[in-house]
Amino acid sequence: MVQAGRRTFVISLSEMLAGLAALMVAVVAGTAAAAGPDFQREIQPILAEHCAHCHGIDEETRQGGLRLDIRQHALEGGDSAEPAIVPGKPEASLMVARIHATDPDVIMPPPHEKKPLSAAQKKLLEDWIAAGAGYDPHWAFVAPQKAVVPAAAEARTPIDAFVRSHLAGKQLEPAPPADAATLCRRLYLDLVGLPPSPAATRQPGCISDRSAAGGTRPGSSARRASSSSGC
Repeated sequence: MVQAGRRTFVISLSEMLAGLAALMVAVVAGTAAAAGPDFQREIQPILAEHCAHCHGIDEETRQGGLRLDIRQHALEGGDSAEPAIVPGKPEASLMVARIHATDPDVIMPPPHEKKPLSAAQKKLLEDWIAAGAGYDPHWAFVAPQKAVVPAAAEARTPIDAFVRSHLAGKQLEPAPPADAATLCRRLYLDLVGLPPSPAATRQPGCISDRSAAGGTRPGSSARRASSSSGC
């Protein structure tokens, strides 16, 4: 139970799980990601940090008429009309040639910028171009699509299925179920921002019951968080 002004909201644990599951479905992309580095997470930060000053939106600082912040401009090239990026062909891409150059007058980023690329960053750019050099928009501008919930043993909710599938991929086992008092504490910290008092953890809403499988969970009749008493 959370009090806001004169209004009181009762939030059950099942409602919280349902909301979190819906959020998970909305955030996770419905289509499988193409092979290669993720543009927004791995490539765009490299371009922003190491390339945007000379090949970005600012015409005053742009060099060679080349923009790398827009895919079409990168494919067309700058004043030389030589494509900086040839999707699927890193060996034919001017960008790859320049980042691997040893001549200080040719290598990019230029030495005077003092922002050299690491070997790992160069590899990411090569792999990205080899995978098609997609300029994927930020996830906030991509329409969410329902993801397929992975099959996972003992998953009680869609979120459990995603978490267990991820853990299985890393050969990890989930932590054992928390007891009712611990769950109540977590609810307080999430919804109120403060831990419950010892007296609050003894309220009926924090009394545990036993499921058929022997697991411990908050009392099903009072699984809620309260800013004053109860859980």
